Parts: sequence; C-alpha cells; structure tokens
Amino acid sequence: MNENERIKQSIRELGFSDRIQHIWFYYKWFIMFGIIVIGFLVVCLAQCSAKKSPDAVLMYAGPQPISSHYYDYIENAFSEVMAEDRNGDGHKTTDLLELTLATEEATTNTQIAMQALQHQATNRERFYIERTTGPSVIYLIDKKIFPSMVSQLMPLDEALGYFPENAIDEYGIPLSSLECYINTDLKYLPSDAILCIRRKRTGSIKDDDDKEYSNSLAFFKDLIEWEKTEDVNDD
Repeated sequence: MNENERIKQSIRELGFSDRIQHIWFYYKWFIMFGIIVIGFLVVCLAQCSAKKSPDAVLMYAGPQPISSHYYDYIENAFSEVMAEDRNGDGHKTTDLLELTLATEEATTNTQIAMQALQHQATNRERFYIERTTGPSVIYLIDKKIFPSMVSQLMPLDEALGYFPENAIDEYGIPLSSLECYINTDLKYLPSDAILCIRRKRTGSIKDDDDKEYSNSLAFFKDLIEWEKTEDVNDD
C-alpha cells in the first residue's frame, strides 16, 4: 500500500466529527471563500429580484442640486401624482436622474473648484448621452438651459392634446406653476425648473420602447393635470 492509499484509508477510518475537523483544518480557507461568494450571489439576486421597473423615467439638469435628504419625499410624491400603475408590476415607481450643471462659465478660483467638485465635465457628457441614447423621457430643465433643447422636445399641444395656459412657450411649463408642485413634496425639486418632454426616438441609435415611452408620456400628463382633492366628511 503506497502513501496516498494509507492516507485515504486513515481518513475513512476517522469518526464523523474527526473527519469534519480534518476537512476544516486543511480546507477552511476554501470553505470560507466559498461561503463569502455564495453570500454575495444571494444578496445580488435578492437585490435584482426586489428592483422594480419604473413606470416613468425623468431627468433633472440644472445648477441647483437636489438634496439626498428629500429623495424619498420626492419619490413618494411622484407615486401620489401618478394616476395608476402604468406597467402593471403592482408598484407606482419612477427613476429620476439628477445632473448638476452650471449655467455660467466659471471665472473665479472658487467657481472653478466648485465645478470640479460637482464633476461638471462628466455631467455635461452624461447630459449629452442621456438626450441622445438615455432612457429619460420627461425633463426638468433649468430655465437657462431649456432654450438650447427645444429642437428635441415635443410640443405641449401634441403631448397633451391641448395647450396649457401656464406654459412659457409651446414646449415647456414652469414646474412651480403646477398644483402637484405646490401641494405635494415635489416642492423639494428646484423651483425654477421647466417641465418638458422629449420627442420619441425613431430611426436613431437608441429608439424608444413603445410601451415605456407611452408610460412616461402618460405620467407627464399626470404631472400637469393633477389637482388636489379635498376630503369631504359626511355629517
């Protein structure tokens, strides 16, 4: 009997607890690594399964950042304003992309440093990519940036079927003029943002999915047409 066979024979003769101790002594690092990998995969799968598909996708672009403290309030307000679960997954959810963009050129060292901290170059590149191939359909755009975007936007009367009285032009409407802004936690969004919607992409690098675009268009109407309802108590 050679050495390897003797070792195998001795292992087979060990009791259950001794065999476990033997395996742990020689393979504990492999076992611990395997446990970590499995735990990581379980967490990833749980997060993926819990992630909800948004009913609408929005983008804010402007110089005033949205405080992270208010994100939950804003998301809940979007759900309140949304008339119905558009994609039928049982949840009314939105995705909001925030891009902090300076509207004036930096001239002082302080302004230059501040814009560097805000990753202006990266955000401007993302702003371009989002408008050309990104999923955002509804835009909340600073009033100084808004005029440069009208060529990509859908006229309000085409999106809504009518022209709202509080529109600033044929493409945009001040967010702060809407009841949903005044009467919900959407007030935590920048007050000088212009609400608008881009045209549907067809024949482009990244065409819009018909259903997803339709869902965002419906939510755009919800934002403009939402009205506060008063609870009436019966005597």
